[in-house]
Amino acid sequence: MTVGIKMKAELLLSLILLAAPAAARPRAGHSLPAPDELVLKALAGPATGYSGLERVQMFRPGAKPRAVTVRVAALPGGRLRRETKQGRRKTPGLVCVRDGRSTSLYWPARKRLWRGPQSIETPEAGLARLRALYELSVSTGGRVAKQATWRVNLSVPGGRVRLSMWVARLSGLLLKRETYRPDGTLSRRERFTKLQIPADPVESLFRLEVPEGTSVLPWSSPQTEERVAFLPPRLPLWVPDGYMLVSVQSRSPQAKSVLVRYSDGASDVSIEEVSADQQPKLPGKNSRTVKLGTREFMLSETEQGYGLLARTADRVHLFSGDLAEDALVRMAWSLEDGR
Repeated sequence: MTVGIKMKAELLLSLILLAAPAAARPRAGHSLPAPDELVLKALAGPATGYSGLERVQMFRPGAKPRAVTVRVAALPGGRLRRETKQGRRKTPGLVCVRDGRSTSLYWPARKRLWRGPQSIETPEAGLARLRALYELSVSTGGRVAKQATWRVNLSVPGGRVRLSMWVARLSGLLLKRETYRPDGTLSRRERFTKLQIPADPVESLFRLEVPEGTSVLPWSSPQTEERVAFLPPRLPLWVPDGYMLVSVQSRSPQAKSVLVRYSDGASDVSIEEVSADQQPKLPGKNSRTVKLGTREFMLSETEQGYGLLARTADRVHLFSGDLAEDALVRMAWSLEDGR
């Protein structure tokens, strides 16, 4: 009797130990999808409209996490609206709208609206950029906003994971994204907490109407006015959603440089631009060179996050900030007259 009980206990323990890895594996006959396939779906977006709430969190070393809630609505064709909620206030902090042709960023508290052409990237071009930077792998991703997902990990060759993407299995929508610092700690998390898909947001959401007295500014107009006489900057045509041009600061005429700063209120990126006859040093360590098309970018790891050096015929741009490497590369690739 004692032997029988012991055998049953051992069998039960074996089943418990085997249950966890079995649940993590896809069921028999259901292999993992290719990472390229998932990334293309995520970058293309679903063929239907959707709406929901997204939680964006920033994790800074030695400080409490900062978070904002973003109300999101989207329709096929590149139409997207993102409203940042400020606590319990009814008025949103920032409103970012893409209508498929132009991008608008509205700051209600300051009665300012920035508008410029929308920088469109094909899913294939986005995948090529990620492939140039990272090694891709796929695993099961659990559920996000009640949707089953696949998780795509993007790692530096032979090194740590830099970026993870949770892609909905049914719709292909990117439901969650995490970026990591060079030491592997979490830097930023963006995830849907509520989602309705399919949905049919009203068309008026993607026509940004502002009250009288609002200043309508070009996309290249900084939040703080600065004069740049000797080296007018070449600005990126693409920045992440919600980022605005905060300042353009001239350096000394002898240095022939200008410093540009973008921010979304939670994270920042700075671009120092100098003439090509100078030899600026890329800050940080563990530098590597990434080739994308006919251009090369040098990347490094810094205390804040990452650095990037991009050279053109007559300019050198030094990027630094807590953005992910792929975002820095996309900004550098989109520099005006930079290709």
